Amino acid sequence: MATSSSVASKSASLRRGAPIREREFLLFVGTRVRELRNRRGMTRKMVAQEADVSERHLAQLESGEGNISILLLRRIAEVLSVPWRNCFRPAWKNRPRNKPSAVSSNGFLLIASRKL
Repeated sequence: MATSSSVASKSASLRRGAPIREREFLLFVGTRVRELRNRRGMTRKMVAQEADVSERHLAQLESGEGNISILLLRRIAEVLSVPWRNCFRPAWKNRPRNKPSAVSSNGFLLIASRKL
């Protein structure tokens, strides 16, 4: 059975590594939101107004400085006309030419492959 001091020690050691991973995750999500916003040709002000969030909060989100709730992320995704899960997916910049792809109605990437 774990003592309260060993549980506290384990909890503290888990938290020490978390901030870096959390910052990286927030930066990734913020960068992805900015990419999606730019792809739609929308200004930060336009998205902020339509998503009912301050422009400053959206700027902090996009720079990875602000934390975001799932509900706010869902509102932003709706304004950008993308499924919310696209905010967690990396952008495909260089798709292989020999593998044509399409996005299904539920937002999943479909990749056709040739039979070898």
